[in-house]
Amino acid sequence: MMRVFTTTELSRMRDTQEGAMMDTCVRLRYGAGTTDAYGMPDVGWTEAEEYDCGLDVGKRDEMMDEAQVAGEFAVLRLPIDTEISRLDRLRITKRFGVELDEDERIDYEIVGEPRRGASGLILNIMRVDHERES
Repeated sequence: MMRVFTTTELSRMRDTQEGAMMDTCVRLRYGAGTTDAYGMPDVGWTEAEEYDCGLDVGKRDEMMDEAQVAGEFAVLRLPIDTEISRLDRLRITKRFGVELDEDERIDYEIVGEPRRGASGLILNIMRVDHERES
């Protein structure tokens, strides 16, 4: 039987995890509470909170759809107390502490529910192909 982590051990793990998050992302919320003339949510994504995060693109993992790339997947780590929904998107604005130009920024949608690890939240994400959205 595995020994349970102590409160001190968990706290140190979280501090270490958060200290190793060298990227920055912005939460994108759909509609963000605004409505159109008919009371329906406005179409579009609005920037909300900014978080330190850790993006792991790993090896390029793609799925094919009619001979075109349909998705590029990655894993994102967030601090344990982050409020996030699978309905949100995330935009990477800094990579390894370096601010990205507007055309370098990448949007990701969350695939499945965020998972709680011992030291942070773990999200499976998929790159958003803005050309396919239009």
